[in-house]
Amino acid sequence: MNQFIKQLWRAAILLSVSLILLSCVKKKAAHVILPPQVLASIDRQNIPVDNHVTQNIPILMYHYVGAVPQNQKNNLVRQDLTVPLSYFEEQLSWLSNEHFVTTTLDSVARLTAYKSGKKYAVLSFDDGYDDAYTNVFPLLKKHKFIGSFAIITDFVGRDGYMTWAQIREMSDAGMEIVSHSVSHKEMTLLSPKTLQYEIRQSKKILEKMLGKTINVFIYPSGFFNASVEDELLKSGYVAARTTKSGVAQSVDNPYELPAVRIHGAVDMGKFSQLIDRMMKKTIDSPVF
Repeated sequence: MNQFIKQLWRAAILLSVSLILLSCVKKKAAHVILPPQVLASIDRQNIPVDNHVTQNIPILMYHYVGAVPQNQKNNLVRQDLTVPLSYFEEQLSWLSNEHFVTTTLDSVARLTAYKSGKKYAVLSFDDGYDDAYTNVFPLLKKHKFIGSFAIITDFVGRDGYMTWAQIREMSDAGMEIVSHSVSHKEMTLLSPKTLQYEIRQSKKILEKMLGKTINVFIYPSGFFNASVEDELLKSGYVAARTTKSGVAQSVDNPYELPAVRIHGAVDMGKFSQLIDRMMKKTIDSPVF
């Protein structure tokens, strides 16, 4: 009997979600609001909404954009994480010329970024470095793009990081602000109490400072497990982005969204080839 009730419950949820999504497609709605508990229960392999639901959406992961500081010239990790400003502007121009529309991680998770006839991409920037404001933000506005910026709340205002005033200005301009924890600890090594603090407190602080609901979490250094995902769900997040290499599709677990790191040596030729491969990827085929 219990198994029968569970099956009825799952069927009811799927039917409800299907009706909501079908209604929104017909009305060309821009946003579907589904609670985290419902999002987590969706059988994303069998959502009956048009034939565009398996559309590929590249989530491009950046860290620094600009010049490598003189005192870091021999730091190979810093070089790899730093995309030259000229490269970045070329990448934005190419995306614009190829008629890509930038969207948010929240929209990808809620399945609202899947429309036939359009190509979507997410520009995701980790850690909240100050060049996100000085270098990235002006170019995004120039190209009428939006970006998703992951903020470590304890690091705001430190040397090399953005201030709250800068983050607020970007949020007010339409940029997506998401949580990257309180202190960038490896989530899988934390006690349940500390894990809850890192996830919930960062959300609380961002919402207080920005006056907006924070729905998305970026796993520090990409580490996560079932316990971390469960805490995100309980804390009210609808999605999380990993560092797993891949292209986002509607069938993905919204708490395990893949991304592709844009390395400092990725010139325009490599960038265009990478995006082309991602757009052609099927569910079972590799990106590379």
